[in-house]
Amino acid sequence: MYQGNYRFDDFMWSSTIFVVVPTLICLVVFWLSCGKEVAFRSKLLKGELYAFCVGFMSAACWLSWNSYSTLETFVKYGPPADYPVWQIICCGATVIIGSLFISHFFSQCYPDVLAISLLTGAGFAIAFACGASFGVTAQEGIGIVFSFVGITILCLVVNVTTFSVVLLKRHVKQRKDRYKS
Repeated sequence: MYQGNYRFDDFMWSSTIFVVVPTLICLVVFWLSCGKEVAFRSKLLKGELYAFCVGFMSAACWLSWNSYSTLETFVKYGPPADYPVWQIICCGATVIIGSLFISHFFSQCYPDVLAISLLTGAGFAIAFACGASFGVTAQEGIGIVFSFVGITILCLVVNVTTFSVVLLKRHVKQRKDRYKS
């Protein structure tokens, strides 16, 4: 087994302070504002779990390697610091498309879209915190916060826009059906 310089205590500290606590605060506010019957639907809870997994796996799969790093390098020193442009684009596309599909299939109202976007960002930031816990401690906390907030806002804009278009299409179709009758 390779001996690495992974700092588990730094991972726990940074992920708890910068990701878990803000996510839980937002989810509690969401649950209190929506009521238990809306917030604890099993379909939404599945969607939230899938959203977290999409965020985590997108970062873990795309940002843990590059063309010249090996498994030994990853275990000893963590993920590489530079990536080809195509790899960053593929990571972003994976996050956006994955969150979009989950939001489309599991959201029934706007708060659902918010929760799914939030947990996609949380999953991505947790994976980022794993990678930032290698090597010398620097300013990884701000990177974790930026990844969390950035991915959450990006997914929120895309998901709310798509959800609004779907609702608008439903509304137009219902009006047409009503006037035909």
